[in-house]
Amino acid sequence: MVPKGLVEPDVDPGRFGSDGAWSVPPAQWAGLVEDRLEADALRGEVRAGIDRLPIFQHLVVTLRDVEGATSQEVCLILSVSEGNQGALLHKDRSSVRRPLAPVLDR
Repeated sequence: MVPKGLVEPDVDPGRFGSDGAWSVPPAQWAGLVEDRLEADALRGEVRAGIDRLPIFQHLVVTLRDVEGATSQEVCLILSVSEGNQGALLHKDRSSVRRPLAPVLDR
């Protein structure tokens, strides 16, 4: 029972060390900062890979994978056939992914 006027702590004080830091961080925090930094770095590398594509290929992958357009929408916007759009998208994704393989395949 907590004395009147005092607020019960949200977290058991025993979970903190004498320095005030977590003795053991909550499970959902474990690696959170590192994961976020790694994800941000990877996102930057993906963006750089897309930016290196020739303009038409850049448009295909940006419309599909960044903007979320359907293949039919891309075909209408760029005046290409469904087959051509699919082939370009596959080639574009491969071109962007290839340099990232060492990181993605860990």
